[in-house]
Amino acid sequence: MDNTPIGFMSYARSDDTHENGKLSEFRTRLVGEVRMQSGDGSFDIFQDHIDIVWGQQWQARLDNSLDSVKLLIPIITPRFFKSEACRAEVLRFVRREQQLGRDDLILPVYYVAAKDLEDKARRDGDEIARVIASHQRIDWRALRHEELDAVLARKMLALMAEQIVATMERVVGQPEAARVMVPPVEIIRPVPPPVVPVKPVPSWASAVGEDTIGQWLEIVVGGVVQRFRWMKPGNFLMGSPKSEAGRFDDEGPQHRVSIGQGFWLADTTCTQAMWQAVMGNNPSTFHAGNRGGPQHPVEQVSWLDVQAFLQAAMKKLPGCPLSLPLEAEWEYACRAGSQTAFCFGETISTDQINFNGNYPVGKGKKGEYRERTLPVKELPANAWGLYQMHGNVWEWCADGMREYEDKAVADLGWGEVRAPKEVGAAHRVVRGGSWGDLARFARSAVRRADSPDWQDDYLGFRLACRSSGLASGF
Repeated sequence: MDNTPIGFMSYARSDDTHENGKLSEFRTRLVGEVRMQSGDGSFDIFQDHIDIVWGQQWQARLDNSLDSVKLLIPIITPRFFKSEACRAEVLRFVRREQQLGRDDLILPVYYVAAKDLEDKARRDGDEIARVIASHQRIDWRALRHEELDAVLARKMLALMAEQIVATMERVVGQPEAARVMVPPVEIIRPVPPPVVPVKPVPSWASAVGEDTIGQWLEIVVGGVVQRFRWMKPGNFLMGSPKSEAGRFDDEGPQHRVSIGQGFWLADTTCTQAMWQAVMGNNPSTFHAGNRGGPQHPVEQVSWLDVQAFLQAAMKKLPGCPLSLPLEAEWEYACRAGSQTAFCFGETISTDQINFNGNYPVGKGKKGEYRERTLPVKELPANAWGLYQMHGNVWEWCADGMREYEDKAVADLGWGEVRAPKEVGAAHRVVRGGSWGDLARFARSAVRRADSPDWQDDYLGFRLACRSSGLASGF
């Protein structure tokens, strides 16, 4: 069996020292998980102070290892960006990706928040930061102080191992002739910005693109178009502070949630037109003959109805992995980086959200009560290009209502559908508020659960898409 390492861990040695060897332990656990999932007992990840033995020529051993491994696993911290060795290793793998026509050989682990990555001006001026930002990252920040035996840490390691195994399978299938030996990088020599190849459009997607907001893709069923926006991996404070006007007890305690994998989320709730194209009927109360129309959200659909819709839609779009978002994913997308009661601020108006304007919240002013739904794009989108996450119709989520705890949570994005603890295993979360509700019910943190067979004219849904082919955008 070939014992040549498959991966190369790029990290700042001082970080491992500061963490009392925890990065080394992280590498050991990850190796073990990959071996477990792949059945390949020879899999290994090169780490300098472990794999360079006494008496070996240090630089030659590093160069040989970088030439022979298939994957680079950079551990991202502020010191990483200051390390010339780490920067050179990334540049070397960028060249390899370009020569092989790939963009999936660098698998970053975001370990400690780094301004080089978070600050746009600094990122734009730093080639290494741009490279890291262009690759999907595993966000380990919320788990940094957890023991590696903790359940959440083990789940995240399992997720990382799945991605490594999948990447290994793709790389191993590449012809040997295409595996080019890349010469060492001289750090002082200017290197042109990396060219990130565009992934082919999946057969089920009609178009992909990028605008000032970010990446998008579209699907078409029966001539009806639905656009999706790419939700990058990240973390956020879930729930609301005790001081928030209109707060309910089940919105706390606030806790940090990590979204380990990005996902595509529809920029609108599902329209009556899309439901009609897929299911051949329209159950909505507010249809074209009753103050509604094809571009209004479909309502009067239960969670079970939505499951039937998903199956029917995927038959019309073979290979398209449609689903509902998890509750944590929904709030992450609704907030779009905000920490206020609404994505637009602490208060809102009926010019921004369709709710019962007779009942504002906090210092908000009274507004219009429309007593019906609105077309899905009639009111402003949030910062991530998502329309009417607040109000109009409540939106079904995939999972049940969990009880919040005062500790960080790694919601892996593609994880299990949770059963609720208090409201019965059948109930599923709905989010966002509706046209008939008070403003307090449309806040980002508000949560409720309904029976999966419940239908009403305030209940709709928004599609998610978990594409492995475009799992890091494009």
